[in-house]
Amino acid sequence: MIKSKWFLITLALLLPLLAGCYPPAGPVAPTPNPDVYNVVPDTTVYDAGECMAVLAAPAPAYTSSTLSGAPSGEVPAGTYEVGAVADYGSVVFFMLNGVPAPTNWITSASVASLEGACAEPANPIVDIVWQWTSVRNRSTGQATAVPNPPVYTIIFRDDGTLSGQADCNTFTGTYSTQGGFFITATPDVMAACGGDSLDVQYFELLGDIVAGGPDGAGGLALETAGGEQRMEFANGGAAPQ
Repeated sequence: MIKSKWFLITLALLLPLLAGCYPPAGPVAPTPNPDVYNVVPDTTVYDAGECMAVLAAPAPAYTSSTLSGAPSGEVPAGTYEVGAVADYGSVVFFMLNGVPAPTNWITSASVASLEGACAEPANPIVDIVWQWTSVRNRSTGQATAVPNPPVYTIIFRDDGTLSGQADCNTFTGTYSTQGGFFITATPDVMAACGGDSLDVQYFELLGDIVAGGPDGAGGLALETAGGEQRMEFANGGAAPQ
């Protein structure tokens, strides 16, 4: 798999060559899409059989000359080999091998799923019971260990929901990894755990998180703005389904 940004002139020359092995389906008058017109896409070229696109319904196809023309045909449902992917940021186009040009380009809206090298990687943080083990303060360099990590947990699900435990409290909520890492956690019933409980601090820190992900050593790290507070979590095993 080769990934590179091409200059517009190179792309304009290459696309007809990629589609040239298919017989033409007649002239199509393109209607430029302003979101992609004169924009250089981030293009990935795949070897034969390396990437497959599953189409669950007829898909509008686009001219290979502009990638932004009006729909010029329909592609039957099925699994197709992908020759190239052009990502404009606002829209993604797939070139299907074995489909006659110029109707062999489709948009991502027509793709039900991808298989092989182009498939979305599995989310490495979901369906795991993450146990809060410590919090580090960037300014002071101080690290505070959590005395009983198994009662301070958080579980992320693939659908964007979460659940967990904060000492004597349980909670549910949502999270997003778009443009950062953001958590909304709501206690089921907020109770005062008392003693040296860190439940209040736990909720406050989770609400301030703006970044996070795997720490490279099998754990999870979540950080507040500027990395001022860094929460560290250990993998407590698979979460119950």
